[in-house]
Parts: sequence; C-alpha cells; structure tokens
Amino acid sequence: MEESVADLVARARAYAKDAGLSEQTVSAKLFGSGHALDQISAGKRSLTFRVFNRASAELRVMERKLDEAKKDRRDDKANKVEVA
Repeated sequence: MEESVADLVARARAYAKDAGLSEQTVSAKLFGSGHALDQISAGKRSLTFRVFNRASAELRVMERKLDEAKKDRRDDKANKVEVA
C-alpha cells in the first residue's frame, strides 16, 4: 500500500503528540517550515515526490528513534532495583 500525503500528515501529527513536540516543530524538521503541515493539509501547499519521499523517510527514522527511546525507558524501569 502506498502512503498518501494525508497519511504522512497524520503520521507527523501523531509523532508530534507521542514525542511531546509541537506540530510546528515536527513540520520544521520535516519540511523546513513550521507552517507546512497546516498548509499541506489545507491544500495550500503541494509536495514534490522528492520532498514527500524525503519527509516520509525522515519521519520513519524519527518514529523509530522514539520507539527505541520508549523501549529503553521501559527496560530501565523493569531493571531498576530498589535499595532499602
């Protein structure tokens, strides 16, 4: 299944929420503009295939790093030993 622009915007917004970042911050990281996500979802900005593919790949990396950080925190909590 191919990812659509709407899918990319939804993933970026979900990532922002999960990472505790503003949508503008994630938009700036992916597109170089804090307003790009809103403009894209409103149909006021289009993406070339190159920009779409680069942003999608970068978001996958960001999502992977966040998942790894969450896993590490869970592992740290599970391995924490209480000292009496």
